[in-house]
Amino acid sequence: MHEHGPQDAPPPVVVMVHGTMDRSISFARAARRLPDLRVVTYDRRGYGRSAASAVEGTSFATLVDDLVDVIAGRRVVVVGHSFGGDVALAGALTHPELVRAVGAYEPPMPWVESWPRGGAAMDIKRRGLDDPAEVAEQFIRNVAGDGVWEGLPERTKVQRQTEGAAVLADVTAMTSGTPPFGLGDLEELVRSGMPVLLASGSRSKPHQQEGTAQLAARIGAPVCVIDDARHGGHSSHPDRFAEWVRRIVDAARHRGDA
Repeated sequence: MHEHGPQDAPPPVVVMVHGTMDRSISFARAARRLPDLRVVTYDRRGYGRSAASAVEGTSFATLVDDLVDVIAGRRVVVVGHSFGGDVALAGALTHPELVRAVGAYEPPMPWVESWPRGGAAMDIKRRGLDDPAEVAEQFIRNVAGDGVWEGLPERTKVQRQTEGAAVLADVTAMTSGTPPFGLGDLEELVRSGMPVLLASGSRSKPHQQEGTAQLAARIGAPVCVIDDARHGGHSSHPDRFAEWVRRIVDAARHRGDA
């Protein structure tokens, strides 16, 4: 876990949750643009500095429990990228007494029947892949392209393949047939007064943009579109991503008792 910014920064604390085949370092540039806020990032189990954490049998609920451990009883806003957005939304649903506002950048929800088809998780599920090393390779090929995978140094390929078990746990959480939560749950969350803010990249893949727009329309949440960004907008466009995070913080403070 990494904590950035002054310890005596006014609340809320910002907790950032990374997506599949990613790690906390991807938020570093955005965190540096929030010097007046206390920002917490962490590597989810099976990734980065948490690579040695037990992954086998990891459920979606376990990932939410890990987030709650990071929150450590503080009043926070939670910001998640991709699958990390699903974890962030679930954290707000299960612990509204701790989460004052939540942001999700292109959160995939393939368990929703009307969700646009596409994406690495559904491709891995369709192929029936279950070997962690193969899952990790296929995920990168799907998200970044064959050329990116083939151009990686062998050492990097091995490192990514060791994270395959964590990727498989994420994929299973999204495609197991047991929905982590429903759109109706998020509608109720918004009606309860919880600020939910979404974001998307203007150059992201169609299913990523369409899914985010569908979610926004269903639950009545605003969407920040980051111009010229793709799915990795949190690292490629840190200024705009940080501006969006500030909107989430402002929404939490507007509620009062942040």
